[in-house]
This record gives sequence, C-alpha cells and structure tokens, in this order.
Amino acid sequence: MKAIFFLLSFVISLGALAGNEHGNGGDGYALEFMALGRKAAGEVRLHPDPRISEDSLRKAIETTNVTTKERLELQGVEVDAINYPEQKRIELNRSRWKEYGLDQKAALVLHEYLGVIGLDDSKYEISGKYFLASSQEGPQNTTSTSTREVEEEDKGNNFSMGIGAGYNVFGSNMGKLYDASAPGINLRLGYAFSSYFTVRAGFMQDAFKSVPEVEEPTAMSLNSVNLSLQYHWVQSRYLREQVGIDPYIFAGSGHTSRTQNYLYEQASESDSAFNFHAGIGSNLFFSARKAAFWLEGKMASISFTDRFQDDFSSGVPDKTGLLYSASAGLTYFF
Repeated sequence: MKAIFFLLSFVISLGALAGNEHGNGGDGYALEFMALGRKAAGEVRLHPDPRISEDSLRKAIETTNVTTKERLELQGVEVDAINYPEQKRIELNRSRWKEYGLDQKAALVLHEYLGVIGLDDSKYEISGKYFLASSQEGPQNTTSTSTREVEEEDKGNNFSMGIGAGYNVFGSNMGKLYDASAPGINLRLGYAFSSYFTVRAGFMQDAFKSVPEVEEPTAMSLNSVNLSLQYHWVQSRYLREQVGIDPYIFAGSGHTSRTQNYLYEQASESDSAFNFHAGIGSNLFFSARKAAFWLEGKMASISFTDRFQDDFSSGVPDKTGLLYSASAGLTYFF
C-alpha cells in the first residue's frame, strides 16, 4: 500500500513540474503575467480607449493560456513573447521578462492581449500610453500574431522566384488525341503585395505526342506565358510560421503558342491562343521562410482555332478539352 501511495505521489509531482514549465498553474512568471493583465484591464476601464473592447480584453485575460520558456525564438531571432489568437495562447520569454521593470512588463502584457483580440499594437501605440513614459522605450523584438502584423512582417520578403516541373494531360477529346511525352517545365516570378495576395508571372513548356490510333503521328509542344493572382486564405501564424504550410488558390490568364510537327509529312505549323486557368496549391516553407517547396494542381482552357475541327480523321468530333496539370518545385523569397 505504501508503494502504491509513493508511486501516485511521484506521478502527481511530475504533473506539477510539467505545469510549472508549460501551463499557468504553479508558474510564477505566467501568474505574474496574468496579474498584470488584470491590472491593465483596470487601467483601460479607468481610461477607456475607443479601439479597445473592455469585455473582449477581460475575456482574453481570463481564457488565454500563458506558457513560458527560458528563451523564446521565432525564425532564429529571440523575441519577448509570441501570441496565437486562434489558439488563445501566449508564450513568454522568461530571460527577457526578468530584465524589464514593472511598467515595461505591463506594457508588454497589454500589447500581447491586444494581439489576442485582434488589435494592431505593433509599435505600442495603444499599450504604451498606459504604462510607458514618453522617454521610456517599450520591450524590444516583441512578436504579436495579429493579421496586420503578419502583413507588415511579410513585406520583408515581397519577391519570389521559382522553378519546377509537372505532368500535364488533356481531358475530353484532346485527351483522346494526345498523350504527354515529357514532364512540363515551370518558371515563375512573384510579388506579394499583402499577406493575402500575390501576383505571379510564369512560363510553362509542355510536350505531347499523338496516340497510336491517330493516322498521322504528330508531336505537339506548348509554350505559355501566364499572369496569375494567388489568394492565401489561411492567416494563422501557427500554420504559416510554426508548421510552415501556406495554402492558396489562384486564377489568371495567359498566351499559349503551339507547334505541331507532322512526322510523316516532315512539316510543322504554329498558332497561338489565349488561355484561362485556375488551381490550388501550397507552399511548404523551410530555411527560416526564405525558401519553400510548392505543390500545385491546375486546369486550363486554351481556345485554339481548330478546336472544333477534325483534321486527323480520328473519330472524335472536335479537339476540345481542358489541360490538367500537377506540378511541384522550389521557390526562393527575397
């Protein structure tokens, strides 16, 4: 019986130690952080700011989980704190916390809780007026995860360039005439003008060959210059910064040139047409978000002049059909 009692006591002690490291219970730093949060809510009540909802702030203070680490980094840079609004969670850097005075701590606390409720306080415009004198600097390198601050941070890596390859097939009747003969090549340049939108210019080259049933063997190559708009609908920093996943959808148009080589006749002809395309993809970040592995699926409609003609006597009534693509590659951000 004593052995069982000793074992239970040991397990409970381990749980308490785990709480000291990762949760609110028993963590003096986290408890001090929350106490200063309640003090900050009192100051907001005494001196209201139209931008702050007192009810939302108090709810965030009571429901947000505060955890601490001896040293906290984001993308290899030490920061004071990180808040995750979607998860109702704040991480605090203990080593930095020890260095600050009471007013700086209070400003940092209010700053982080404002981030949790979605207010932009990136330069301590709101929290600073409550606890910092005009000559006193706020905490340094504090990272908040409000959407506005994500946008500001992402402006540091506006441009991107990438290369990749993919497999392309035609659907409908065009798929009955042509098979892919080689992987397609993708080149791209991008510019992110917000955390939501990226405009992208790209070049794509594809090669196809006629199916054996076609009487006149034909090799066809496509070269496309496209302009697309990407929409990054996921704004969670946990996914984008910690997990490194950035899904997006895209759509656009471009110009496609086609060259057909008739092997028996040893002749060729070329033409061109506009294309319209749409798809879905995702960046998988690595190297501190300076690079990403990307995956995409796309479909495109290309309106060549002969799409309603049957020059091959192949039995199909026309040459209509969407072009389907699955591709992957690498992108570098700068």
